[in-house]
Amino acid sequence: MFGLVLLFLVCPVAYGEEPVFVPVQEGDVVPFDGRLFNDPAVAKLIVDKQFEHKQCELRVDYEVGLMQTKEQYKYDILLAKSEADDMRLSELINIREEENKYLREQIKPNRNNWWLAGGFIAGAASAIGIMYVVK
Repeated sequence: MFGLVLLFLVCPVAYGEEPVFVPVQEGDVVPFDGRLFNDPAVAKLIVDKQFEHKQCELRVDYEVGLMQTKEQYKYDILLAKSEADDMRLSELINIREEENKYLREQIKPNRNNWWLAGGFIAGAASAIGIMYVVK
């Protein structure tokens, strides 16, 4: 694509020999070999030559604009994907934090030490009591 743009930029530079226009009348001898044009044909050549540069500029501007639009489209898609990923990841982080908070609330320190001590004391007392009864 770059080569095409470069070709359009180089087009106006590729000139050949300067044309020679000699007005002739019917019956005159022409001083050179080549083509003979009437006035409308010469006018068309002049107009075409004047608009050739503008046409090349318009084509280059069109191609550059087209490429800019394509690249902007690609950029916009990548930006939208990036923003969507950021939102998804922030939501995942929020969900994880809420789950961790919930799990921390569910896991309370075990306060059964008094039950354990009471059970031990009751068991020991009953064992001692049974030993005294049996003796």
